[in-house]
Amino acid sequence: MAEPEPSPDRPTKLGRRPGDNATGDKILDAAEEEFAARGYEGTSLREISQRAKINQALIRYYFGSKQGLYCSIYLRRGQELGRERIRLLDALEARPGQPPTIEELVRAFIVPAIEIKRQGAGGVAYMRLHARLQDEAPDFMSDLRKRVYDESTTRYINALKRALGDMHPDCVYWRMIFLIGAYFYTLADSDRLEAYSGGSCSTKDLDECVRQIVPFLVGGLTAPMPRK
Repeated sequence: MAEPEPSPDRPTKLGRRPGDNATGDKILDAAEEEFAARGYEGTSLREISQRAKINQALIRYYFGSKQGLYCSIYLRRGQELGRERIRLLDALEARPGQPPTIEELVRAFIVPAIEIKRQGAGGVAYMRLHARLQDEAPDFMSDLRKRVYDESTTRYINALKRALGDMHPDCVYWRMIFLIGAYFYTLADSDRLEAYSGGSCSTKDLDECVRQIVPFLVGGLTAPMPRK
């Protein structure tokens, strides 16, 4: 009987032996770099195996297929990001008599993504891969993205609705999409900031990135609603 194809609910065929996580992690690290650089369609298992310096058959042993491998990469850091966002929001909402401010909500949403980028080459690759998904998402990614991010993002939208008071809900939805787009592009390391500034500014300066993007996003969220 044929193995079922990996899906968001069954993203990987994990045949790892106990204590043998190192090989699987090595494959994930190599694949993350390749997918970030070439996109899903442009990356082959052969290229991943060459980067990881392992036999290509091991990829199928651990992850079942290219799709299963991609899902595992997305889940590895995406679930971490979603959990941290929820943890920070829980802490803000647990304060008695002190509802979260717009700035606090923006920071709690953005900073976990910045922290993933601080994880080194893998974190940088993940954010590039994430940005690529907005243009070239494989068909199977829609459900996976919902699984990873919908809970945390919906909670932040609801928190922003409360914090923004009388703003029409449709405006909040629009502005959340603008917020997500702004931080994706900023963290994707497109080198445009360096080019425009003649090298005086860099998105690789993550502390400065937070310092600049938070007030920008707060200003956008709190701007007057457009006239009909």
